[in-house]
Amino acid sequence: MAAAPPRWHARGRWPRHHLTIEYGDDVLLSVGLSAEQFAQEAKFLLAARLYELGRLTAGQAAGLAAIGRVEFFGRLAAVGVNMVNLRPEDADDEIRFGLEVTGSLGLLLRARTLGLIPAVRPLIERAVAAGVGYDAELIRRVLASVGE
Repeated sequence: MAAAPPRWHARGRWPRHHLTIEYGDDVLLSVGLSAEQFAQEAKFLLAARLYELGRLTAGQAAGLAAIGRVEFFGRLAAVGVNMVNLRPEDADDEIRFGLEVTGSLGLLLRARTLGLIPAVRPLIERAVAAGVGYDAELIRRVLASVGE
């Protein structure tokens, strides 16, 4: 039997839950972290993976990791997770229906549309070279939407 979904608390907050993971000192020695550092790292990695899978928003993931959104975004590249979590099929829908594509690619598209920049491709290439991770198919679709 499936567990009942959590209920909204009468005071306007979701109830808080706890997760316990058992591990030995050998794990701490292997990763070279204190127990507190390991707990923080484990929370961040779980949050980053759930964000990457689209199961949590950036705000929810940052809350789970107990850090701010800016710090959350800043740490994603170090664990191989793209900061922009927009799937190519979502971008197509947003472009087709005239909705704004959010994030850095959305800003570049808007700047191109307003004539503030002559091309998007060179700026995307510079961002990728600097370590910003975008889905290749998303880049292709964004560039196609502005004829590049």
